[in-house]
Amino acid sequence: MVIDRCVGIGLLLAFTLGILLLPSNFGAFGRDRDKVVIALAAMLVLGVIILAVSARLGPKLTSWRYGRWIERFFSGARAAVFGSRSAVILGIGCMIHTLTIAAVWSLGQAQGLALSPADAAVLFAVMIGVALVPFTVGGWGLRELAMVSLFGNHGLTPERALVFSMYFGLTSILASLPGALAWIGLLFTRSERVSDPDPQN
Repeated sequence: MVIDRCVGIGLLLAFTLGILLLPSNFGAFGRDRDKVVIALAAMLVLGVIILAVSARLGPKLTSWRYGRWIERFFSGARAAVFGSRSAVILGIGCMIHTLTIAAVWSLGQAQGLALSPADAAVLFAVMIGVALVPFTVGGWGLRELAMVSLFGNHGLTPERALVFSMYFGLTSILASLPGALAWIGLLFTRSERVSDPDPQN
């Protein structure tokens, strides 16, 4: 699960880096755009370097008490990013982010907002980035504040910006329900296997 989240965040950083290079009506980062682009590029390069270096440091970590956990994490992360199935893993991640941008654009069209695909991509980067803030629950509250501020600079009333952000949050919850149900079903299946005695003994 940790590797899944790390891969998702890495792809989000890559998407945001590309999004900031697109022409958009939303000046989400204003004059600091160049600094944000440099910071994102540096984080991505640093992440790739750490994965590459971990391949050599991994065997040395196994002698440490908790080093095996760290080595397993990095070996799994390298397999996800550079392994034989990396194209499928990264492709699915990119598809999820692309579909989220399409959902943002669709919500804008449903509310009569003149959003271009580039504008929807900028809103995606802001809303998903806010959701990663650790002191929020799924970005609720802080995301709405960001949307009111962002849309307010373009003449949209706070009420419509708030409704847009809440619709996005509810859509995200509905889209996550199938995965949540599958996860709960997997937990019950595992608990039943543990509780059932081995028929061979």
